[in-house]
Amino acid sequence: MNIDPDYDGSSQWPDSRCFSMQSNPGEETIRITYAVKGKFTRQIEEQLNAMLWDIAESRRADITQRILDNPVETFRNDDQLFIKALGSLKWYDLTRLVGKQNLLALLTDSNIQKLYPPQRRIYYNNARRLLSEYIVSASGQSA
Repeated sequence: MNIDPDYDGSSQWPDSRCFSMQSNPGEETIRITYAVKGKFTRQIEEQLNAMLWDIAESRRADITQRILDNPVETFRNDDQLFIKALGSLKWYDLTRLVGKQNLLALLTDSNIQKLYPPQRRIYYNNARRLLSEYIVSASGQSA
């Protein structure tokens, strides 16, 4: 999960970002445990539950937890969940959840081609192009 762009690190994290990171230094990924205590985590949890409306309720909580614990890895390993996220979550919430650079990596040709209707494919192809330009220019590299 990403902190709001205007958070400068000089004070405590906003209340709506209540989670902890747990990982073994030898692991490539981190585990995030969250608690629904603020506006952002509550909003994302509600949106994920709505996104998963067609999944049995007994599995929905587990999938929601997996997404919130490690959204990038979950979406990387389950492209159907990522396709659902692209169709259900607002752009701003999606970038806050996985980060712009991770979103760029997840927006593969294969994933974009699975989107429906065709206008959504055009939208995400353009989004990928813009993200690519934004991330390159933000890193100070020339294209």
